[in-house]
Amino acid sequence: MVKAITTSLILFIFGFLQAQTVQFDTKVFLEGPFFNDHMTTDLNQGGHLPLDQPFNISPWNYAGDESVSSIPSTDVVDWILLEIVRQTADSVTPVFELFDRQAAFLLSNGNIRGLDGSEIPSFNLQNISSFHIQVKHRNHLPVISSETPKQYNGIYEWDFTTGPDKAIGLTSSQKQLSQGVWSMIAADGNASSQVDNRDKNSIWLAEFGNTGYFRGDFDMNGQVDLTDIGAKWSLNAGQGSSRTRGILKVCDQNGRYFCSGGEAVYLTGSHTWDNFQDIGGVEFDYDDYLDWMKSMNQNFIRLWAWETPQGTDWANNSNYTINPLPYLKSGSQYDVSSLNPEYFERLRQRVQAAEERGIYVAIMFFEGFSAEHTPIAWNHHPFKSGNNLNGVSVARYDVHTNINPAVVEAQRLYVREVIDIVNVHNLNNVLYEIGNEIPYTPESDQWQNDMIDFIHNYEMETYGVNRPVGKTYQNDGGNNTVLFNSPADWISPNTEGGYDCAPGDAPVANGDKVIISDTDHFYYIWYNNIDGWPVDFVWKSFTGGINAIHMDNWGGGSNIAGRLHGPANSDIFNLIRYNMGWATEMAKKVDLVSMTPQPGLSSTGFCLASDKEFIVYLPDGIQSVNVNLTGVSGQFAVEWFNTGYGTTTSGSNVSGGYYTNLTSPYGDYSVLYLKKIE
Repeated sequence: MVKAITTSLILFIFGFLQAQTVQFDTKVFLEGPFFNDHMTTDLNQGGHLPLDQPFNISPWNYAGDESVSSIPSTDVVDWILLEIVRQTADSVTPVFELFDRQAAFLLSNGNIRGLDGSEIPSFNLQNISSFHIQVKHRNHLPVISSETPKQYNGIYEWDFTTGPDKAIGLTSSQKQLSQGVWSMIAADGNASSQVDNRDKNSIWLAEFGNTGYFRGDFDMNGQVDLTDIGAKWSLNAGQGSSRTRGILKVCDQNGRYFCSGGEAVYLTGSHTWDNFQDIGGVEFDYDDYLDWMKSMNQNFIRLWAWETPQGTDWANNSNYTINPLPYLKSGSQYDVSSLNPEYFERLRQRVQAAEERGIYVAIMFFEGFSAEHTPIAWNHHPFKSGNNLNGVSVARYDVHTNINPAVVEAQRLYVREVIDIVNVHNLNNVLYEIGNEIPYTPESDQWQNDMIDFIHNYEMETYGVNRPVGKTYQNDGGNNTVLFNSPADWISPNTEGGYDCAPGDAPVANGDKVIISDTDHFYYIWYNNIDGWPVDFVWKSFTGGINAIHMDNWGGGSNIAGRLHGPANSDIFNLIRYNMGWATEMAKKVDLVSMTPQPGLSSTGFCLASDKEFIVYLPDGIQSVNVNLTGVSGQFAVEWFNTGYGTTTSGSNVSGGYYTNLTSPYGDYSVLYLKKIE
């Protein structure tokens, strides 16, 4: 039996609704199986093609139920994912969000056909006029049509095979196989949109020697062997791009998360004090830092900014120097009307290096520990009387207020330059943060809100876009209410509301703001050595609809050799580091934008759920959980996740319509994932 995918275009004609089928006749070649003038069907002939569409796993997470009782034709090469996408207006570079998609079959002549092997796929294009076609495959780089296809007799036609101009990205998206013949590029085994060492080491090497339907089989002959590397991967390594797809914006359907290209992005990552400026004359190994984060699947950096060249009384030596600073120096004084090119070039390089690895960056502008909290730092501050040649001066507790217009203008000069750098270089992976733990006063709070408005207005008026602006905990007198009431797009709260996830806490985001919960703002708990707290912090936050990030001191402070890996609190830190990455992977696995915190559905009180998926956390001392499935129907697959080792195991399916009691094979500190399968 064939489950067909047929949808219609609804047209309003003479006051009536009329259904009209709109078909998409698309042609594309895959490099892997291409030979002479067609693609081979080795996977089909070998009986390796699955009868159900294979895109229901990460990173595609396509929930379609396309399936067949048998492969309909000997000409079928493989399954393909055909998508209708539209360009968003929230990016200075082409960024596309998903409108609709379906799984279909790719034939040896390049034609994409429906589940019967002959029907042209159809879509419902209601309320959309400008769109592009995107084609995805299990182990080839995706392609997007360079323009909206033309319609002929009710059929939209697009042939990717005739030239590089048919795909956005030209030769970076397609490969010439022979004169006038172009194909999708092979060896993107992990579907990251880039052919790199991860495809070789994590996919091909792990599957080497297997026969069947595997993503490491880059030439698609049914065998994962050396020819996949020699003939495909080695020729294509470096192709594609892992750059983040688009400027983050608060998801329209779920205000707890940011979306990029129409899909929710869950932010997690380790940050530390000298990941932007060098402290103590020691050059920070930024590339190693990024690679270390990437190895743990972390995707977010809080990029620290210090306002003074000296005075780090929070580190091991108060005389440590900090370099570079945003203003130029002439002799012993700063010129706060002249910006330092070295500072902004480093900013560009570091943000771009993160983007190339798919990592988002929150650029911090100001720092409370460069002034109000740290008298020794204030002595060196550019705005302290006598420290600049412009005659600009302000009191330490007024530097982050509107009291002196000359100070505000110099601050805005710096902020504008950051925004210009970000936009001129099309850095889509950027968020902004006003400042770290600037003490609360009504005056400083107003200054922060005014700065948020200034950033929003300047970026929109100058570049037509808005990147998210954040406001974080105001150490000394601050409270979460002023954060939620601010014009910020995202906030980092203090412990009020249980955001530190200490025993007994159950934080929940209501969707009014994107919450990025940061251990920096409840630092004390690191040293209480509470058993299981790192796991609690990540998974209580996750099931509460809250992004979780970590202030990682890497051994106790700056200027310590080997700070990347310890040794202080290494066991605690490693738990939180790895679980953050595992949470990111879980977020990619599910339809996150459709899920909301629903603590009442779990006896543990920690549950993120939709009508198709449930994620439940079992904290300390709880090994079994009762899940309320009375509001849903159908069968649900059961998967348990071990937060100590990152392993999973499957359980027996459970039925909707009932309360169901489940016991974790891993005991407490484990995560239950239920997914509807029929």
